[in-house]
Amino acid sequence: MEEVIVLSSPEEQEQFSEVSSYCFFDRTGWTGRLFRPGVFRGTAYGCREKGRVMSGVLSFDLTMSYWGRKDVLSSGVGCVASDPAVRNKGHIRRIMNRLLRDGYARGEILSFLYPFSYRYYGMFGYGTMGHYSLYKFNPEELITREAPEGEYTRFDRSEKQYREFLDLKNEWALRFHGGVEQKFENTSLDYFLGEMDRDRRFLYFYRNGEGAARGCLLYKMEEGRDAQAINIIRAAWSGAWAFRALTHFLWRHRGQVGEVFWPLPLSVPLEMMTGEPRIYREDRQSWMGRPVNVAEALKIKSAYMPVRTPFSFSLSDPVIPENSGTYRLEGESVGFERDEFTAEELDFSVFSAMILGGLSLDEAKLAGRIGESFQGDPEYLSRLENIFITESF
Repeated sequence: MEEVIVLSSPEEQEQFSEVSSYCFFDRTGWTGRLFRPGVFRGTAYGCREKGRVMSGVLSFDLTMSYWGRKDVLSSGVGCVASDPAVRNKGHIRRIMNRLLRDGYARGEILSFLYPFSYRYYGMFGYGTMGHYSLYKFNPEELITREAPEGEYTRFDRSEKQYREFLDLKNEWALRFHGGVEQKFENTSLDYFLGEMDRDRRFLYFYRNGEGAARGCLLYKMEEGRDAQAINIIRAAWSGAWAFRALTHFLWRHRGQVGEVFWPLPLSVPLEMMTGEPRIYREDRQSWMGRPVNVAEALKIKSAYMPVRTPFSFSLSDPVIPENSGTYRLEGESVGFERDEFTAEELDFSVFSAMILGGLSLDEAKLAGRIGESFQGDPEYLSRLENIFITESF
């Protein structure tokens, strides 16, 4: 059985990029740029067969906002790839186990991913979380036709305006559970410009009367069914007026663009910005997450949302044994007895979904994922509407 290794040499990283290129049908070369400075920050794991890397996973280091904190140390699991010649040998399972245990040792609190299979990642304790809306509309439908005070300016490719973009995006992202802060020193302007050129991306700012950037749209122009389409990658705004200015900018594309695709948090009522509110809106749930250190995650959440109705439960973590035992919650207090199972045991994946706000206690009972006799605090174990994972990984 091949052991899990950290991919530290250029040769190992190149071999992993080749596997990723095959698995993700890479037509733009992005897998070959994964390990350039400012692109990937974290740990790359892999498994070898006959001396060659044949499977791998990236663990991105993230600073995330959750439960009122803006500095929650987290990880984003991405680029899960395995050559078909070695599939069904347990490579990814062993990598995921190593990755999560290393994360616990490093002090990570939470971990997130975009699953190819909810059932598969549920085996590692990840739970479903975070609905958002995907809107599709013709810009002609927007009713924000009054030109805002200020102006729109196109990104001039300078470091100064790149910093403006990051500052706007970070300010906006950290309003949400799941918002990821992207610091300038951990990014690459050259890589950002390269992605814009390769994918035909455009970045525009809305600036107020004093010239300050108050909104931005990063998007791709693509071929639509009958006309061009705008696919929005990132949007950020500071205040309601700036949001309306962004919708006015999209309205200016009427006649040129037939469709706009815009993923937005549930708390943003874009349908109220259209003449007919029954525009296409798809409810999506693309993320999974889990606590890496359960006790620390509960302490952060309990400080944000104190438990009103004390309750207890037991957990068996399928990956990290340090999390297994019985937890007792009251107010901001979190008690933990490791390896003691004296309360009703919850499925770890269901617990993850509830604690992260993707599933409420009542919904879990209705679906039969928790026994109806379980007594928990329904407010503490409720859905969080303002969840929005603001980065891809």
